[in-house]
Amino acid sequence: MLSAAWNYAGYAYQIVLNFGLTAYIVRHISVAEYGLYFLVMSISATLNLLDLGISGVLVQSYVHSLKASGGEPLDELLATAFVTLGVLGLAGVGILCGLAWALPGPFRIPQALLHDAAMVFVIAGFVMQVRLPAAALRQVYEAYERFDRINQFSLVAGTLQAVLSVSALIAGYGIIGLCLAQLAGAVIHFLILLVALPYVAPGIRLNVFRFRRRLLRFLVVDGKWAFLTNVTSYLVEIATWGILGSLGSMTEVALYAIAAKAPHQLWNLADRGADVLLPVLSGYSAEGDHANLRRVFLSTQQLIFGAALPFVVLGAVFASPILRLWAGAQYVNAAIAMRWLLVAVMAHAIAYSSDLILFACGHFKRAAWIYVVGASVTCLGALVLV
Repeated sequence: MLSAAWNYAGYAYQIVLNFGLTAYIVRHISVAEYGLYFLVMSISATLNLLDLGISGVLVQSYVHSLKASGGEPLDELLATAFVTLGVLGLAGVGILCGLAWALPGPFRIPQALLHDAAMVFVIAGFVMQVRLPAAALRQVYEAYERFDRINQFSLVAGTLQAVLSVSALIAGYGIIGLCLAQLAGAVIHFLILLVALPYVAPGIRLNVFRFRRRLLRFLVVDGKWAFLTNVTSYLVEIATWGILGSLGSMTEVALYAIAAKAPHQLWNLADRGADVLLPVLSGYSAEGDHANLRRVFLSTQQLIFGAALPFVVLGAVFASPILRLWAGAQYVNAAIAMRWLLVAVMAHAIAYSSDLILFACGHFKRAAWIYVVGASVTCLGALVLV
């Protein structure tokens, strides 16, 4: 429960920081500029699926390695995952730079914003290049259940990024400055994780020369189902931003982005409270302790549902005044979308603990097919409505 408390406390601070920074940003750039900025960041985020599902199985692999042999192979697993994710990050840089070169491409970006759009796409590529391999480091901390350090480091990096973002807007650098601040925050977070690793996980060092091809095959085989899960999870998001960016306008993108902000933070809040239990569940699974698996599963279900429900109800009832006070009158029309997205968060909260235990027990294939069916139904329904 201490780890969950750290995750909730850390994420509560991030929510306050994020909402405060968003309120400042939307009042210092135009609606179209915010729509463009959020569109690029969302496309960049969906490209995290380039990790081929490796990130989805690392915690379990690290935990099993620790329990099996005292942690010695963990150096090799870490090096293999880090190098692989770094190389895959280069593919993401190439894709985003290609989109920058092809602008306006399929997107309805105003002519006056094309130069800024190209720069933002390129910078977003380098942000992803830093964050992908950083995931390999972060999940070592999760395997050791050091969620206190994870949250402390995130708070430091997030605060510095917020300060740099405000400074960039004051200096007149606009959305390009915002993206550079994100890149700086990602680099700072990566360096902190790297430097602190030996103190949090004694005996563990990042040595890229310990890369092992056999471990790569192992990670890819286990990760292929997590990759399918990621693809289907991102499918709805990719379709959403693709439709809005190509058939709508940057203003509509901005309205949807603001509507999604609070539900997205609540979605992540539910995840943060439960993710601390993944290494615990993985450990019980490795030991065959089904009684404790059931106990932790039920406790997780109660935790997530109880945490999400009051926020969903209050957010749906007071959506319009919240948006008016937080983002301004120009974003009040996003209230209807915000209410529907909060309903989706409630559905996620109900299902998340089941998803967590499937991954902890190594049922990656079963989890992937559940995601495929769910995403297919969602996309079909969206297509009919459109």
